[in-house]
Amino acid sequence: MPDINDFVSSSIDLAELVAACENYHLPIEKLAMLLDARRRFEGSGNRRPLFNAFDTLLADEVGGQDGARVTERLPAKGLVSLRQVSLRNWKVFGNTTINLPGLDPSRPVILIGGKNGYGKTSLLEGILFCLFGKSALSERSHFLGESSAVGTRGSAYRQFIQNSFHQPAKNRGETSAAVRTEWETPEGILVVERRWYFNEAGAMEEDGETLTLYVGEDGNILPAPHDVDTTEFYQAEVDRRLMTVGAAFFFLFDAEQTSTFSERNLDEQVLAITESAFGLWRFRAIVDDLRSYSRDRARRQDKVGDDHSKIVSDLLSARNVRRGVAEEIESLGMALETTREKRDASLARLMSLQNGGTYESMHELLEQRQSLALEHTRAVHAFAGLAATTLPVALVGKKLRDTVMTMLNADDLGDDATGGVFQNDAALRRLLDAIEQLGGDTQSTREDVSTAWNALSKGVSTQSDALQFPHLTAVLRKSVTDRLRRHEDERVVLAEAGEYVSSLAAAMRDTEAAIDEGNRRDDAIRGAQGVIAVAQSEVEQLERSLSNATEKLTSIEAEIDRLTATLDGADAAEGGIPGQRRPLDQALNLADKIELVTNELLPGCFEKISEKVTEIYGVLAHKGTIARIVVASDGHVSLFDHAGQDVRSLDRSAGERQIFAMALIAAVGQLSAVQLPSIVDTPLGRLDSDHRERLLRYFSTRAVQTILLSQPEEINGRYLEMIRNKIGGSFILDHRSQAAGIGNSVAKSGYFDEAAA
Repeated sequence: MPDINDFVSSSIDLAELVAACENYHLPIEKLAMLLDARRRFEGSGNRRPLFNAFDTLLADEVGGQDGARVTERLPAKGLVSLRQVSLRNWKVFGNTTINLPGLDPSRPVILIGGKNGYGKTSLLEGILFCLFGKSALSERSHFLGESSAVGTRGSAYRQFIQNSFHQPAKNRGETSAAVRTEWETPEGILVVERRWYFNEAGAMEEDGETLTLYVGEDGNILPAPHDVDTTEFYQAEVDRRLMTVGAAFFFLFDAEQTSTFSERNLDEQVLAITESAFGLWRFRAIVDDLRSYSRDRARRQDKVGDDHSKIVSDLLSARNVRRGVAEEIESLGMALETTREKRDASLARLMSLQNGGTYESMHELLEQRQSLALEHTRAVHAFAGLAATTLPVALVGKKLRDTVMTMLNADDLGDDATGGVFQNDAALRRLLDAIEQLGGDTQSTREDVSTAWNALSKGVSTQSDALQFPHLTAVLRKSVTDRLRRHEDERVVLAEAGEYVSSLAAAMRDTEAAIDEGNRRDDAIRGAQGVIAVAQSEVEQLERSLSNATEKLTSIEAEIDRLTATLDGADAAEGGIPGQRRPLDQALNLADKIELVTNELLPGCFEKISEKVTEIYGVLAHKGTIARIVVASDGHVSLFDHAGQDVRSLDRSAGERQIFAMALIAAVGQLSAVQLPSIVDTPLGRLDSDHRERLLRYFSTRAVQTILLSQPEEINGRYLEMIRNKIGGSFILDHRSQAAGIGNSVAKSGYFDEAAA
């Protein structure tokens, strides 16, 4: 009796699986039996045995708990460790074997040291290509985001293998290369050996490759079913007992390349590896198998003239169309939500922009600019006039101005037209007589008038050449004197006029800036309106498409119900029980239910991946900028900082990208059904000292075999001292150069001479 626990990871909560199956009326025992059948026949290259098994399983409904066991969740199913690697004529290795110590959880680290070019990467590649052959090359390119033409993968693989053929062996005329790996698995010893064969020119033929599996302590060849392709059967066993090629690059990798992985094809890889880690890839595979089975059996029934074949064929087609329309509806719904969000964001921006100004306020600004320009022109003109009359006077200085004023006053006195009168004695007598006739004649008055008269007559000259400014008339002297007296007042007026001109210029600049801001706002408004118009058009189109797809789905559902009722009616007419599923219809129904169950379980799986990678990243990273890592249901990875911003797109250093990738790899490894070893080339890569210490501390504290392929400058000195008591074994690659060719490397026990790192 198959156990459902054999097909899912220990990380899957059994209660959640049972609940999901109940939600969609999927008997979990039926699921376990289908998965068990696929496990027995997968990879055979011939689906006939699997489809025959489906015939038996689907002939009658399975009820109760008779067909399968549903037990409580067991712990992890065990550890896998690498026991031995042998390489013959592979790259720099002529013939060498590394016998690794058995896994001691307290000393899980194995060090293999080698200088550049001595074979560390060749060793890692040898293990990968031993396990997966051609698919390792294409999967590596996909993993690292490298381009590879699908049509040339076969030739590219042959070229890679030919280039990997040990040059000295080729020169000696040898015609084969081999890599052999021995593993300790929960099912016992498994030896995987892959050989490549070459012609005398060193070229690999189309069929020049063999894969052989040995099992048990005695190393017997694993027998393959007689009616299956042996190579495909063996490859399926590698996938089942060890790892799939997609999962391999999460356990056997070059650490320096992980920073590239973390930025390329990340979402797609995370989606695939999550399904693999939780065992859900088997659910996807059985869905494909059941649908293929239905198509195959419908064609066979049609050929023999089965009365129900046409109905079943139509039902199969309708189900396929329904699945496609359902996917279309999901895609349209996501696109519609995204477009609505874009439209609504533009609407919100438009409202904020429109609140910043109106047409009327812009019109007022334009009028204000015109008014200020006119007033500024007038003020500048007035200022220029004032400056023309005031500045020359100001420039001569106060001392010179005072001197000129004194001289002008003196000229006024010297050029007085009444000066000759005071020198006329007859005029003085007449004045005195007039005073006497008026009754004011006294001795003192006569003396005072005479004294004043004589004083006025003294110092008066009537000669114009005695003046300081003889060219000035009395009127001009008065005009100049008045002008000089007004200078201080005009200077104040000039300063005020200058300040007024400056204030007008500042107001014009502010007005111009406000107009420019308004124009920019208007441009932004027009841009937002354009985005809104386009988005609204897209929303309307998507809504129409979604409505059409929904109507189409309703129509297809009705057609499926009609075809199902037709089959039920035919069953009743033949004495059967109405509603009893025929094998083909039941296969399609089960495929749909298993797909729904898988989709329901996935979010929980991604949640566990998110929690685990966040936890490990916090241990490995020293910056502390990443607060939470979230893996969405489509595999999309987001890195949130403490402010809740997704910073995945920021330009992080290669070391930071490497740490993130290592955290993701470790998280997947911890959640896998089987704890696989990590084999890491150049583990410390481009990391700084703090990251190196954190990474070494993490690797050395896991109870999982960890093989580190190190350069002399990497794990040595204080870094070596950090993990010394966690090292279960150490080896060093020794290389001997040859006069011609690539030379030869061998693995020996020991490690580098310790040097300060």
